[in-house]
Amino acid sequence: MTESAPDPRRARNPRIAFAVGLLAVLACIGGGGVIALLGNGPLPLDVAWFDVSNRTLSPWILAVSRFLNDAGAQVVVGVVLPVAAAILFRIRGQGWAAVAVLLCGILSAPLVAAIKSALERPRPDDQLIPVSLSAYPSGHVANLVAVLVVLALILRWRWFTVLAVVLSIAMALSRTYLNVHWISDDIGEMLLGSGLALMVWGALARRIRAENSRP
Repeated sequence: MTESAPDPRRARNPRIAFAVGLLAVLACIGGGGVIALLGNGPLPLDVAWFDVSNRTLSPWILAVSRFLNDAGAQVVVGVVLPVAAAILFRIRGQGWAAVAVLLCGILSAPLVAAIKSALERPRPDDQLIPVSLSAYPSGHVANLVAVLVVLALILRWRWFTVLAVVLSIAMALSRTYLNVHWISDDIGEMLLGSGLALMVWGALARRIRAENSRP
C-alpha cells in the first residue's frame, strides 16, 4: 500500500507562520526606530488615547489594571505560566509543545529589554505605579501575548483563542490606564509577542503535529 501524498497546504503553513512572525518582530523594531526618529515622544494617537484613558479612569478600571499589573509580572507570565503549561504538555507526551511554550516564555523578556535599552523612550507623566526602564515596548503585553498566542496555536480551542484575545487587549489597555505606557508601546508589543509566538510555532509545527497525531 502506497502512502498518500502530503497536503501541500499543511507543508506551507509553518513556513508562512514563521515568515509572518518575523515580519511582525521586524515591524515592532522598525516602529520603535520611527518613533525614535520622530523625537521619541508621544505620537498623535498616543496623546488622543492618553486623554481618553484619563477621562474614563474609574475605581474599578484602576483596580483591574493594578491586578493585571501584578498578574502579568515577568515571574508569573514569563516563568510560572509557561513552566506549568510545559509540565502539562510533557505529561501528555507533547514534548515539542512544551518546548514551544518555554521558548516563548524565555525569549520574550530579553527581546523586550534589548529594544527598551536601545530606544529609551520616556514614559507618560503621572504614573500610577512604580516602573523602571523605558516605555517602548511594553514587557507585560509582550510576555503575555507570546505565551497565549503559542498556546492558542497549539491547542486550537476556539474558546481559548477568544480568551487570549480578550486578555491581551485588557492587558494592553491596563498599561495605558496606569500611565506607564503609550498606546503605541502596546501596539509594538502586540507585534513582538505575536511575532515571536508565530516564529516559534512555525519552527516546531511539524513536530507538534506529529505528536498530536499519535494514537
